[in-house]
Order: sequence, then C-alpha cells, then structure tokens
Amino acid sequence: MVRSFLLVALLTGLSSEAVDRLWTAHVLEQFTLPTVFGLSGAAVVLLRLRRRDAEPGVRPAGGR
Repeated sequence: MVRSFLLVALLTGLSSEAVDRLWTAHVLEQFTLPTVFGLSGAAVVLLRLRRRDAEPGVRPAGGR
C-alpha cells in the first residue's frame, strides 16, 4: 500500500514538473500581442518600458 502511494506521488510530482516548465512556452506560442501603428507587440512593450524608465522620479529596473 505504501509503495503504491509513493509511486503515485512520484508520478504526480514528475508530471507537475513538466507542466511547470512548459506552460510559458505554450503561452508564448499561443498568444500574440497586438500590432499598434505598424509596430509589433514586442516593440510596443519595449517602447513603454523605455518611456517609463525615462520619467523623472521612476527608478530604473535595476534599482540603481
């Protein structure tokens, strides 16, 4: 009985590890960011990050 419980626990742990590692790849492949003014979604995100870092009183992402 204990062996079967340990086997089930092991298999559950191994499968959850695979899901944890693969969910980000799934999200990146399945969802796309919208195009704004002819720019790809990634470019829009980068522009917003640069604008946010350039604002006075806002610390850069590195915290320095």
